[in-house]
Amino acid sequence: IRGLFAGGDSSDYAKATTGSPLSSCAVTGYWAGEGAAQFAKTARHEDPDKNQINELEKQIKSPLEQEKGNTFDSLYKEIIDVTDEDVGIFMHGDRLKKGISKIRHINNEKVPSLTASDPHSLAKVNGLKNMIEVLEVMMRADLYRKESRAGFVREDFPEMDNVNWLKWINIKREGTSLYITDEPIPIDKYPLKPKPEKTLHPIFKGWEGIDEIGRASCRERV
Repeated sequence: IRGLFAGGDSSDYAKATTGSPLSSCAVTGYWAGEGAAQFAKTARHEDPDKNQINELEKQIKSPLEQEKGNTFDSLYKEIIDVTDEDVGIFMHGDRLKKGISKIRHINNEKVPSLTASDPHSLAKVNGLKNMIEVLEVMMRADLYRKESRAGFVREDFPEMDNVNWLKWINIKREGTSLYITDEPIPIDKYPLKPKPEKTLHPIFKGWEGIDEIGRASCRERV
């Protein structure tokens, strides 16, 4: 998007590097600020669409007009239950499908009746709306990627698959629908290239051994 500059975790550069998150955010944020300043010097000013602004303002403030409805606290608990029960640390396709269904139900049936009593609760409610939309996108991407890699672990796909899944996942929203595609990572551009092979994720390699060590420790304590 022309004129949009990103730093920190929102930037591609930060995601491709390791090190201190704080220093990475500071450096990329500085670079983004420099780029935005240079762009602003030559950018053509355009008057905002007043009708669009009015519509956005109406949407943002709509929970204040709801006398009765779902509160932030009640809906937030439902969402956290989904992330705990259906996503978790070790994911599985069947659970992810159930979780996506629950999140879509919450978004379609309960979000429209969210209520806010003051500006503080209004900010929380609008943040919750964004959280639900982002969570669905993340869960759909989790379901789409059929492998395990680094901190991403699928019980039903325990291998790190460099044959089929050296890919970026792209998700685009059109209206109320999400469309998912993937594209190969341009490995030839990188000096260090992963081997085109499938290997069992380390956490599954060590699972049996860790389990046995834990049981032995319990027996000793007993």
